Amino acid sequence: MQEDIIRSVLDGRDTLALLPTGGGKSGLLPGARLVPGWYLYCDFRP
Repeated sequence: MQEDIIRSVLDGRDTLALLPTGGGKSGLLPGARLVPGWYLYCDFRP
């Protein structure tokens, strides 16, 4: 799942990714800073 998200972003496509708890969100955040443009990260916890 992470690879699909990264490929989509690197291909320049608008990307919305909803990942469950334990879905690897923390692995995507460092890479988001390397891609020019906007990104938004929201974390909702009960």
